[in-house]
Amino acid sequence: ALRDGEEGPASTALLADVRAWSRAHRGLIEGDPRLGLEPPPVPQIRRSLLRLSPDVRALEASALTLVTALREGDQAAADAAARRVVAQADEYLPAMDRVVFAVAAHAAVEQHRVRTSAGVALVTLLAVLGGLGVFVLRPAVREAAEAIGREAGARQLLRTVIDTIPDHIYVKDAEGRATLRNLASARALGFDRPEDSVGLTDQDCGVDDQGEIVLSDDLRVVMTGQPLVNKEEPSADGGWLLTTKVPLLGPDGRPTGLVGVSRDVTSLRAARAQFRALVEGSVAGTAVVQEGRVVYANPRLAEIFGVPRASMAGLLICDLLDAPPSAGDPDPVRRGLRPDGGRVYIEVGTTDATHRGRPAVVWTFIDVTSREEMERMLFHQAHHDELTGLANRALFRSRLEVAIAEATRDGAFAVLYLDLDRFKAVNDTLGHAAGDAILQAVAGRLKGAVRPGDPVARLGGDEFAVLVLDPPSPAFVDEVAQRVLQSLADPIQVGGEACQMGASIGVVASHLGHDTADTVLLEVDRAMYDAKGAGRGRVVAAASSRPSEAA
Repeated sequence: ALRDGEEGPASTALLADVRAWSRAHRGLIEGDPRLGLEPPPVPQIRRSLLRLSPDVRALEASALTLVTALREGDQAAADAAARRVVAQADEYLPAMDRVVFAVAAHAAVEQHRVRTSAGVALVTLLAVLGGLGVFVLRPAVREAAEAIGREAGARQLLRTVIDTIPDHIYVKDAEGRATLRNLASARALGFDRPEDSVGLTDQDCGVDDQGEIVLSDDLRVVMTGQPLVNKEEPSADGGWLLTTKVPLLGPDGRPTGLVGVSRDVTSLRAARAQFRALVEGSVAGTAVVQEGRVVYANPRLAEIFGVPRASMAGLLICDLLDAPPSAGDPDPVRRGLRPDGGRVYIEVGTTDATHRGRPAVVWTFIDVTSREEMERMLFHQAHHDELTGLANRALFRSRLEVAIAEATRDGAFAVLYLDLDRFKAVNDTLGHAAGDAILQAVAGRLKGAVRPGDPVARLGGDEFAVLVLDPPSPAFVDEVAQRVLQSLADPIQVGGEACQMGASIGVVASHLGHDTADTVLLEVDRAMYDAKGAGRGRVVAAASSRPSEAA
């Protein structure tokens, strides 16, 4: 479970195991009726156990540190704590061995009680270390586990302790027959009393095909002497178990049986399956990213970017977007970079997480291409002239306001306002369709006469405007106005007719006194009418743009 990144449930179970073991140790010292333990009758045994108490507390603290580090996603701290757990266990076990095996000189009943209780602590330690996937298979552990099988008279005491544990705990001989089961393990096989299951293999208990598989695993552990670690397998009641089995070794070092712990992970597995189903079938693309690279991608993500899902693993996340999301950015939409060059717009979100015990970031990708294209189309329609495609009055006015706000000197921008000459006569003579064609032709000529970055707009009817941004000199504005006049000098062919247009142009160069777009447009409009009144086909600068007159 820890390798799969499901540290929450695993940490909780691990902490419960460690604390149960600690309570068992305290029960050996002071007695605990809940665990069926009495205080040791021999004072030196109690003193020996007391001397071990700091070691138990240190081990419990290390395990708690490990759990906390896993929950916080601090893998380095978790690794260090895991090493401390193993090292402290290595120091503790020889001392506990001396307590267990030094009681031979005392009465048999005390020997049995202490040995069995010590065995409970050691079995619990194996369960704790098993949760970490680490086994301390030292001779002292083997001897203590072997003692459990030999001490038949102490089984009732052992059962009292292990029956309080919800995990399935069992000891089996070399043929896979149970010599001990706790209550949870027996009930899972359909027995109300654990002793009724003793002497039977799982296959004998009528568990059909799964019983045969369990027996095969048992025999393999005994024959090879190798533990079975964290195997997920179906249980007799239709659920799922996470099973670990460790061989028990006899005096000659050969396996004589095994001890196993199986934990019910049905709800965890169901939650994991539900999560996977939601992610795998989600309409949002999902990626788990570690160290900047994709380690998991759901099918929808591969579909969004148009690549095989298998090809997503290992990709740099920055290679998928034109720009990564940043903190405080109000716009979560980014352009996706598809290998085929296709355009895709994505709404991106990120969440910190942990994956397989290491820090990760979960990225979500929602394809908003249709929405973005619709919004862009609506924006264009709202801010552009439908006939010519030029900016409309609203957009031109907005850009003019920006130019005014950014102006830091006189002449920072200039506005050309032009009205077509003789357009009304042509429109009335040839009709509105011809008039529309003329306006479209004029729009194209105007865009060709100015720089690409200078906005051109149709303000309405046959009136157009050009915003000359940051002109290098007043003479440059005059040159632009003359280019505009020249672009309209050639006749426009419409329906076989050559229509001579021309235009009257008003010009205003900015000065720091301009504070609103309306002020500028009013001045340049007057200048345009002055040009039209002066005989058409002319360029007239507003009074504020003629230094001598302004003075």
